[in-house]
Amino acid sequence: MYWYKNLRNAGYILLLLCAVWMVAVDVQAQNSDEPSARMQRKLENELRKQLKNSDVIFSHLKHLGKIKADSAGIDIENKIIRIHLSPAFTHLPVRQQLIDEIAGQYAKYIDEQFEDYTLHLYSRGAKAETFIPPFFNSGKAVYGTARAVAAKCKYPVVQRQSLFPKGLSGRHIALWQSHGLYYEAKLDRWEWQRAGLFQTVEDLLTMSFAIPYLVPMLENAGANVFIPRERDVQPREVIIDGNGSTGNSEIIVVNDGSNRWQLAKGGFAAKDTLFDNENPFAKGSHYTVQSARATNARLFYVPDIAESGNYSVYVSWAQHADAIEDVDCTVSHAGGADHFGLNQKMAAGTWIYLGTYYFNKGKDFYGGRIEISAQNSTKGTVSIDAVRFGGGMGNVARSAGDTVVQRLLSAKSDTVPPLYKKNWQLSGKPRYMEAARYYLQYAGMPDTAVYSHNKGMDDYRDDITARGEWVNYLTGAVHPADSLQTKGLGIPVDLSFAFHTDAGVTQCDSVVGTLAIYSSGRNNGSFTDGTSKLKSRDLADIVQTQIVDDVCMLYNKKWTRRAMWDKLYSEAWRPNTPAMLLELLSHQNMADMRYGLLPQFRFDVSRAIYKGIVRYLEGSDAIVQPLPPTHLAIERKEGKTVRITWKPASDPLEPSAEAASYKVYIRKENKGFGSGILCDEPVLELELDEWQTCYDVKVTAVNDGGESFATETLSVALLPANCPAVLIVNAFTRTSAPPFFTADSTAAGIAWWNEHGVPAGIDYGMTGFQYDFDRRSAWLDDDSPGFGASHADMEGKPVRGNTFDFAATHGKAFRNAGYSFVSVSRDAFENRHFDASGYKAVDIIFGEERGTSSYKQPECKQFRVFSDGMIDAIERVIKAEGNILVSGAYIGTDGVENRDEKAIAFAKKSLGFAWRTNHADNRGEVKPTAEAASLFPALISYNAGYRSDCYTVESPDAIEPDGEKSVRIFRYAGNSRSAGVAFTGKKHKAVTLGFPIETVIDKEQLNGLVKGCMVFFEEEQMQ
Repeated sequence: MYWYKNLRNAGYILLLLCAVWMVAVDVQAQNSDEPSARMQRKLENELRKQLKNSDVIFSHLKHLGKIKADSAGIDIENKIIRIHLSPAFTHLPVRQQLIDEIAGQYAKYIDEQFEDYTLHLYSRGAKAETFIPPFFNSGKAVYGTARAVAAKCKYPVVQRQSLFPKGLSGRHIALWQSHGLYYEAKLDRWEWQRAGLFQTVEDLLTMSFAIPYLVPMLENAGANVFIPRERDVQPREVIIDGNGSTGNSEIIVVNDGSNRWQLAKGGFAAKDTLFDNENPFAKGSHYTVQSARATNARLFYVPDIAESGNYSVYVSWAQHADAIEDVDCTVSHAGGADHFGLNQKMAAGTWIYLGTYYFNKGKDFYGGRIEISAQNSTKGTVSIDAVRFGGGMGNVARSAGDTVVQRLLSAKSDTVPPLYKKNWQLSGKPRYMEAARYYLQYAGMPDTAVYSHNKGMDDYRDDITARGEWVNYLTGAVHPADSLQTKGLGIPVDLSFAFHTDAGVTQCDSVVGTLAIYSSGRNNGSFTDGTSKLKSRDLADIVQTQIVDDVCMLYNKKWTRRAMWDKLYSEAWRPNTPAMLLELLSHQNMADMRYGLLPQFRFDVSRAIYKGIVRYLEGSDAIVQPLPPTHLAIERKEGKTVRITWKPASDPLEPSAEAASYKVYIRKENKGFGSGILCDEPVLELELDEWQTCYDVKVTAVNDGGESFATETLSVALLPANCPAVLIVNAFTRTSAPPFFTADSTAAGIAWWNEHGVPAGIDYGMTGFQYDFDRRSAWLDDDSPGFGASHADMEGKPVRGNTFDFAATHGKAFRNAGYSFVSVSRDAFENRHFDASGYKAVDIIFGEERGTSSYKQPECKQFRVFSDGMIDAIERVIKAEGNILVSGAYIGTDGVENRDEKAIAFAKKSLGFAWRTNHADNRGEVKPTAEAASLFPALISYNAGYRSDCYTVESPDAIEPDGEKSVRIFRYAGNSRSAGVAFTGKKHKAVTLGFPIETVIDKEQLNGLVKGCMVFFEEEQMQ
């Protein structure tokens, strides 16, 4: 054993010697590195001292969060200084110029010992250049494929006739307008998810941007847009299905030999009420047939329409392994027919939107049907399930169950009265008002995977969750672990966009501004396809930049660009596709709502969002769709031929938004608009089909990026050649928000008693007039929201404004009186080259035209009645011995309130009237005076109250005769104030009315009013 012990001791000694050697080597290494390490530490300490007070660089950006240098490091070998900025730096729109400017600011704090060093900025562990969206990339940042946008889909779900190669054809976009009515189990009631403030509620305000503006812009660019809330405001609904149809609606089956339609299991089955977890697409059946190159097999779905009007059209089909990518579908409507290709390899078992069309009441096989054809060069299965017309009423019933979840800020009680348990309730409202959770159930989404994560106990949270998970179901599998095997619809959604208006609040009269939210967290910052979630940041940055730039240019150069937050908001992190949540403005803040209620602002902001989306998806190749043409005019030629002219509109913000061609849309009386006549030049000569029939005309501009919105609608009707003609001028161009007031530091709000404002088209966002004007009123809960609180009596009621189609209303009355008529826009009429001579009368529609301050330049007034251009145009008519018919609610008020002596003098000299007062009447009735009794109906009623089919005249003018050649012809029946004046000049006559002609609802009264004016022009001399 001795030898073993000696050997063991020797080993210990050897190990000890090795350890000593290693320590010596380490010490030597440390000694050799010590000067470099000391230098590193010394320089970094010196750098930190020099940067100690550098946070002032970001002092002007306090509203974005605390931006500062968290740390600084030095790479001596490569001569690089690395400054790591706090995460709030990424709240900024990062551009190379910004990085260079910040680096330059930091350089001022660093002395000359670092003059040969390069300064690099970092944040959140990445170089600052990483946060520059590729669209704004100067070439210094490298992205690879991680930030690349997916290619366009060759066969989108719905393939339309128009293709826009530089627009959004082949793209699928998921979009929603914030919240909606939901069932609050704790209170056993349906309620809004936000408070009613400043005459609207966020749940409807966002809809007022998205549905009339943003969605059509995206679709006009070629995109397929999917919405998890009902888009159609039509409260009526027609279902046609093999399992049961509405009214006398029917399915006509056409077989072709062995090619026969068969009923197969699975599909939609209508129910008037849906309860928990019921899927209407799970218990029905559908039709199938095998396609063939030459077959006449087809199905016709013919609706029985309860009332004439506009109806959205939806179709559905079933899933088949051998489905076809381009099934032929035709929608025949009152104006013609539109053709589509349906990609049935995706999107089975839900409602797919085709378009919105006008259908006449009743059944009309040729003017109202959906046709599905089995003819196709590809062999496979063609299927079709239910077809739907209109939005309908909400049909999902909810009830307070045995267990409910308390929602923040709801009632304080933790108990639900037993009386109300299982008390099933429908909302009783049109489906478009309801939250996404309910529409998604009606649209066949799976319950626990999409809309019922809380097992039906908390609809509020379910609704929030449902929107993001619906996007995932559109594309494929959804998020929850127990649902990963749920097969989605296979739609390649390019992005999702959540539209909100809750960006903060301030008690002062300053704008809160625009906030963008995205999420790059979870799943290691990657989408399931492996691409980077910073694509969501790219989208958010591009859209927010476009909004702020456009609003600053058009409205308020100090519009606030708030942060871009990277946060786990459900609508931002759940979608497995680039996603952003926009908080456009604060609906709680009066300064923001001055803009939010302005129709033109809604259009311009929606256009900015559209432009941001198209630039994100298409990059620098994107072309922006044009603005609507201007200077529309209809001129009579020989026989039944008319000449329609217009001018392209320039867009100073978008050089690419130039018109390449145009589409002229024609509507025959009591029909709908057709599919359009394509024109290369801004002129079309058209022979009308019939005498004495009214034809309506509107025009759009087209380029490779898309199709513009349409012009106003003008009208024409021609009687045989010897009949005299009237020129109608559509001078009612105004849209406006209601007026706001600020009395002092304690009282402010909407002065609705002065006037209501003028919506563009039809507004579905109004809830009721404001009643709380006290700035000091505090928010208690959504039932008592304090300052800005508004009534709810208008919820769900359409508020008509300027629908830009009143030439038809006037024109039919002239046609019925025996006159041909053509019409012209205001800008065309005011053009000094326009020839308005040769007409028996010129009828000028002023409606609610009234001088309104520009938001960017308050001293400039838009929409003046007797502007210099209008005065000159009317004087040219008078010089040509033409007669003038003028009507409008503010024809005298406008000149007086703007202290326009020229307009006041013109009214006296050429029209023979003087203003007396506004708010002249609220009863809505006028009676002819003794002098005019033989010419006009004994009583004429105009709309001074609420009607769904006509705008309200809340403040008509009282006007008096001025001069010996003028005579009063109408008085308001309620107070005998003067409502109309007839004037006989040297070579012309004029009739001026203080109420708008188009608001006379009774057609016989309207015809009598117009006929009496024309008789005066031709024969009578009233004294």
